[in-house]
Amino acid sequence: MIIAVLCEEEEEMPRREWCKDWLHKRNERESHATIFQKLKSGYVSDFTNYMRMDPNTFYDLLEKVKPVITKQDTCMRESISPTARLEATLMYLSTGCSYSALQYSTRISKPSLSAIIPDTCKAIYDVLKDPYIKLMKRFLKHRMPLVSG
Repeated sequence: MIIAVLCEEEEEMPRREWCKDWLHKRNERESHATIFQKLKSGYVSDFTNYMRMDPNTFYDLLEKVKPVITKQDTCMRESISPTARLEATLMYLSTGCSYSALQYSTRISKPSLSAIIPDTCKAIYDVLKDPYIKLMKRFLKHRMPLVSG
C-alpha cells in the first residue's frame, strides 16, 4: 500500500531536449541552405551585400579552410557543415551582432557558435597568414605604401 502511494506521488520529470526542434531542423531551413542557393545563382550583388564578399572569394576561402573546419558526423547527430561555419563566422565579423542574435539567422545554437567562430577565425588566419605576409614584405621591400581606404 505504501509503495503504491509513493509510486503515484512520483511524477515523471519531462525529458530535456538534446537540441531544440527549430535548431535540429537546421538543414531544412538553414539560412545558407536557402539564401545561398538563391543568391549565388544570379544575384551576385545581393550575395556580396549579404556576405560582404563576392561568391568566388567566398568559395575560394571555403576551399582553403574546409579541411581545417570540417567535423565528422556522429551517430547522435550531423555535424555543422563547413559552409555554415564560414557563413556564421563572416556574418559575425561583418555585422558584429551577438551570438544570441546570430543563432536565429543561422540556426546554430549559441554554445555551438561560441566554439565555431573562434575556431573558424583561427583557421582563416592560419591559411591566409603566409601568403599575405609574403605580399606585405614585398610591398615593404619595394617601398610601396599599403593602400588603405
